Amino acid sequence: MEAIKRLFKIKPYYKIPMIYISLGIIWILSTDLMLAHMEQSTNIDEIWRTFKGWLFIIVSGVLFFFLFRNQYKIQKVEEEREMLSSLINAMSDFISIKDGDNRWKELNDFAYKLYELHDEDYLGKNDAELSELYPAYREHFLECVRTDEEAWAKKKPIQFEEVLLLEEGQKTFQVIKVPLFTKDGKRKALFVIGRDITDIKRAEELIAKNEKLSVVGQLAAGVAHEIRNPLTSLKGFVRLIQENKGDNNFYLNIMDNELERINIIVNELLLIAKPQKESFTKNNIVNLIRSVIDLMSSEAKMTGITIEVKAAEQIPLIDCEAYHLKQVFINIIKNAIEASKVGTSIHVNIFQEQDMVCIEVIDEGCGIEKERLQKIGEPFFTMKEKGTGLGMTVSFKIIQNHNGSLQIDSEVGQGTTVSVRLPIDNNQLS
Repeated sequence: MEAIKRLFKIKPYYKIPMIYISLGIIWILSTDLMLAHMEQSTNIDEIWRTFKGWLFIIVSGVLFFFLFRNQYKIQKVEEEREMLSSLINAMSDFISIKDGDNRWKELNDFAYKLYELHDEDYLGKNDAELSELYPAYREHFLECVRTDEEAWAKKKPIQFEEVLLLEEGQKTFQVIKVPLFTKDGKRKALFVIGRDITDIKRAEELIAKNEKLSVVGQLAAGVAHEIRNPLTSLKGFVRLIQENKGDNNFYLNIMDNELERINIIVNELLLIAKPQKESFTKNNIVNLIRSVIDLMSSEAKMTGITIEVKAAEQIPLIDCEAYHLKQVFINIIKNAIEASKVGTSIHVNIFQEQDMVCIEVIDEGCGIEKERLQKIGEPFFTMKEKGTGLGMTVSFKIIQNHNGSLQIDSEVGQGTTVSVRLPIDNNQLS
């Protein structure tokens, strides 16, 4: 039995000659032995001796045909496997294949060197067992156990970023895990690909840092411009008071207004720059909008503008910070009133789209040019004579903190539509 097992372990190009020789010897010995025990005439003996030779040729020919055909197929598969293996090993990505029990079966050269593994260590072992063999990567292997099960449970590819601590430093990998199943739904294999994105992440951080510095520069320039004007006025009135020229109470009233203007600018800047920890609660967005409209109705009536609200039935409660959202919609509706013509209407539509609540504020005003539309939301950009240019910047920031979106569409002479989308269930709910 052991001899047979050793025979099947022999390389393919040795198997066929050895099988042929073995079968030939067995055939000759068995047939000669059979003829020696047969008591037949000479003619029959001669016929049998001739027949057995032809029979051997035919049988061996058929056998060779099947052997060579199978050998060709095996050789083609081996060549394709070697080509695929060479391609995978040449890649600078981490690639591994696990079986249905999450046991490691194949590993490319990059992964082999990354973990400094040995064949006898990883083959046939799962991540929990490897975590015991390689304590330096214990946390990483245990995390792999969790993500493997997540991929199996979802029955579709999953993608995530993973940080690996190596001797040369910290590396960030973008990992994709693809579960494969048999036709009857059983686990077949898990294909894992990990790409080193450390340099990409560093480049992204550098770009983000440069963008922050650019924004800081723009803010600094805007703050200097916006605050310098009231400061110039304050300085002039202080001199007038010192010289006792004119009505001091009148000067003090103007100075107080200028200081309040500076205070408003500083408060809005703090709201933009300082991270806000929102305290979200469940609120009725329809009631919130109606309260804002009640607040703005007197200003609308003074300019001959009507505000119409159309809310869909059964709008769900949303997770939000009511005070800040009121601030957003006061700003949007105030802008709509100021842009509208006398006798026109502002339409406010509230409806649900999947897991979002949408609020549209549509006016019939003068509209906004495309060049200016692109700048709305930038600090200190304003189309109003006495505006600070921070209202929409603050509004964008508040909506962003709510994991929502704010979009403005406008055509000159047609009007403007401001669309706000807010999630019903907010991840920041505390």
